[in-house]
Amino acid sequence: MDQQFFVSASEDSTVKIWDCKKLEKDISFRSRLTYSLGGSRALCVAVLQGSTQIVVGASDGMIHMFSVDHISRGLGNVVENYSGIADVKKNGSGEGAILSLLNYSADGSTSKMVLYSTQNCGIHLWDTRTSSNGWNTRVFPEEGYISALVADPCGNWFVSGSSRGVLTLWDLRFCIPVNSWQYSLSCPIEKMCLFVPPSGTPLSVATRPLVYVAAGCNEVSLWNAENGSCHQVLRAANHESDAETCESPWALARPSSKSTTKSDLRRSINAKYRIDELNEPSVRLPGIRALLPLPGGDLLTGGTDLKIRRWDHCSPDRSYSVCGPSIRGVGNDDFYETKSSFGVQVVQETKRRPLATRLTGKTILAAAATDSAGCHHDSILSLASVKLNQRLLISSSRDGAIKRFFLLNAGPATCHTKGIRPRKSGAWGKQLSVNMTQVQYSEQQFMKWVDFVGSLKHSLFRTAKNKLFPSYTLTVDRNPAYGDFTSIQDAIDSLPMINLVRVVIKVHAGVYTEKVTIPQLKSFITIEGAGADKTIVQWGDTAQTAGPKGQPLGTYGSATFAVNSPYFIAKNITFKNTTPVPPPGAVGKQAVAFRISADTAAFVGHYYKDCYIEGSVDFIFGNGLSLFENCQVHAIAPIIGAVTAQGRNSILDDTGFSFVNCKVTGSGALYLGRAWGPFSRVVFAYTYMDNIIIPKGWYNWGDPSREMTVFYGQYKCTGPGASFAGRVSWSRELTDEEAKPFISLTFIDGSEWIKI
Repeated sequence: MDQQFFVSASEDSTVKIWDCKKLEKDISFRSRLTYSLGGSRALCVAVLQGSTQIVVGASDGMIHMFSVDHISRGLGNVVENYSGIADVKKNGSGEGAILSLLNYSADGSTSKMVLYSTQNCGIHLWDTRTSSNGWNTRVFPEEGYISALVADPCGNWFVSGSSRGVLTLWDLRFCIPVNSWQYSLSCPIEKMCLFVPPSGTPLSVATRPLVYVAAGCNEVSLWNAENGSCHQVLRAANHESDAETCESPWALARPSSKSTTKSDLRRSINAKYRIDELNEPSVRLPGIRALLPLPGGDLLTGGTDLKIRRWDHCSPDRSYSVCGPSIRGVGNDDFYETKSSFGVQVVQETKRRPLATRLTGKTILAAAATDSAGCHHDSILSLASVKLNQRLLISSSRDGAIKRFFLLNAGPATCHTKGIRPRKSGAWGKQLSVNMTQVQYSEQQFMKWVDFVGSLKHSLFRTAKNKLFPSYTLTVDRNPAYGDFTSIQDAIDSLPMINLVRVVIKVHAGVYTEKVTIPQLKSFITIEGAGADKTIVQWGDTAQTAGPKGQPLGTYGSATFAVNSPYFIAKNITFKNTTPVPPPGAVGKQAVAFRISADTAAFVGHYYKDCYIEGSVDFIFGNGLSLFENCQVHAIAPIIGAVTAQGRNSILDDTGFSFVNCKVTGSGALYLGRAWGPFSRVVFAYTYMDNIIIPKGWYNWGDPSREMTVFYGQYKCTGPGASFAGRVSWSRELTDEEAKPFISLTFIDGSEWIKI
């Protein structure tokens, strides 16, 4: 109710209503109203949006719903009096305890629907207006009962997590499961919440089903439920037990092929489902029990170590502990180290100095009991925020304590309590100067294009018509007597504004000196030459070439052949930029032969097969998802050059370059790649490398922080330039398991759309 009150539900069979106004003055006050569950324990609670109605799930299988009666008057309809509990409804599931529930909202509107799960593996959508279930389903008992739920604010989908670590994405519009995957090591899903993307995130990324999952030992992981891929792992320090601490996070762990007789909690769950599992407490590991997402992707967590942490999504090294017990002899010198595992960013909390003695649970509890800052004395189970005159954080713990913290300078992702540093302004990235030059402006537009390409998906092809089989063919020949058109651009311009059928444009042998652009809506075009050495399309623009309006074209506009539409195929043809190779450090001399701004394209490339690619510095660049197979990559750098400049800017970008069975040859001294994007990802597999490769192999773009976030790897490469001995320490020689995702068409979801 516009944050006038908040609700607590506990195992003492009571649900209490608290006045938010009192929080700013004093935390030691009584609740305003109490509702009794008649002896049953409260397990979950939610407030229906835009109302004063409260829904509680109980251990006896009953759902209780009631309204808070109040009297409001004055400015802002401030509540003056809580008069009682009204409109009580009860609904029995008949399937055991209600384990989780949330308010389901269709299209982001106020909704009277409640999504809940039960102890006997049921999931239900309850319409509170009719007191009936609008949808019912059951999960397989072998997968465990549903222990956590999280839903899309618009009501299109939800994600369920089970007691055995099975996560499932559901389409609520059609009431069907869309994707299901097993958490890497079987363990209960403790809690889930939505990822709130930073402002300005492309729509195609912002609408993805991205969820934070608390599971395993002291860690939270960020998952894309659409394909079951992990993007980030946040690991709290675990000083109590070395047995539960390992190099690989739980979310990314690979089952060991070696048998062991030692008991391992990660693998102790029987394959056969036991009904007793529902009634017996499951094995609980030390870990995260409470999640509160913040705008911008940041996250507040609370757990069994009695600490509340704030995790910074964009700058993980700025993460910190908001509160927790102060232990004598243990300084507050936590820092947050960023690593990469299987191409996933891992943020590990650790101490700058190793502890002299191991911290035990008893040590932490004893320190909490005497902590003067007022930290929790038991496991933190829930977190919430309230906006009054200032932003407040409310936390509760297993011992029934509710605590309040002030969040100073509340903004997109700002949190501050006693002695904790606030975020510095400008942490979300530098703003470009208003007085930028035309070249700077064009480069800014180019970066926007890079971000756009990186956000594209690869699942639309299945809905296309006439995807691969030609509907009709056009011919291009410089001699008008032998073709339908004398230029490639004329042939493209002749197509309908919106093209939905496959068109093959056969380009006869010859050199075509023209600049070609394929518009966004002209899809399903194939450009087929008479041979890569016989059919050549060439032009000579650079970044500083003046455009139609007298402004520099920029790198983006310098392309000889530009594709802006999906489902493009090219074969047996050469695209060339005739600009001479510039001297090292030249400004405005970037020259692009081929640019693709669309998804699902093939070269028979994002799928490049049997291609010859030539350039000097960063001549394969951008933020696309690209697979190069059986290609020759030839450098013509006069002194120093680089093959790739991959521009992955976020851990959420499903982008990267993979070279499989390729050859790297040429002149000069060559880096395999430069970290154009802070999360750049490039892999070379089964590739021959000539002796032109600089031993270090990779360059961090002058930013050492990128060494912690990029993913650069080699796998079974050959040739004098392939030796891994001299490579930078932050690159990796991949194992079979690590290389597997990069060396087939599955890397680009190619099995959906490449059948050539």
